[in-house]
Amino acid sequence: MLTGISAPTAWPFFQHHGRATVALGTSVGGPGASLTLAGINLAPGDLLLVGTGSDLAGTATDVSVDINGVGLDQDGAEVDAGVFVLCSMNSRLIPAAIVGGTITASWPVADPDNMVMLARKVSNLAGLLEEEVQAGFGFTTTPDSGGTAIYAAPGFHWGLVCCLGRALDTLGTWQFSMTAGQRASTVAIKVDLKEGYRIPAAPAAARAHLHAQTSRRSVALAAYYS
Repeated sequence: MLTGISAPTAWPFFQHHGRATVALGTSVGGPGASLTLAGINLAPGDLLLVGTGSDLAGTATDVSVDINGVGLDQDGAEVDAGVFVLCSMNSRLIPAAIVGGTITASWPVADPDNMVMLARKVSNLAGLLEEEVQAGFGFTTTPDSGGTAIYAAPGFHWGLVCCLGRALDTLGTWQFSMTAGQRASTVAIKVDLKEGYRIPAAPAAARAHLHAQTSRRSVALAAYYS
């Protein structure tokens, strides 16, 4: 299953002081050992963000992400305390325009029911990762990455929570002024990936924290980009 939103037709969900962010879509389910998002349009200077989730947990190197064959930087990856949920956040500052590009996330083995991906772009940033924080849990209703340090604006906060869960699970409410973004969930069995984001008006710490989600094995990651 594949959904995508191309830049020319998508309206930015949030803008502040020239910064803008647009959801690029989600991909779930395989059928092989990779997921793709096609029709991706990016301008020079856009920051591409891609999150992945799976229960093929092992190490951070068990998943890689590229656009048109050019690898993204893996800014963070976390496996939960029970060694089941693997979540990664990846980024690349785009140097030249990409029209109709393809994002690919690859795992070492195929497990279609247990692989998900989502993508987002942010405009008018330097594209620097200031800090990333992460935490893993057993079963919890309130996953919390912990907070980054406070960095000067302009900036962008991005958070991911990945659970062994289903699309029908209670989403929960994002805390610390994060706006709920996309959600990518496998239907048949296991993986539920949720994103939150924030464009701060003043210096602030980035934090991924959900309150009152369905109790699941979870990991939470947050990053501050400038």
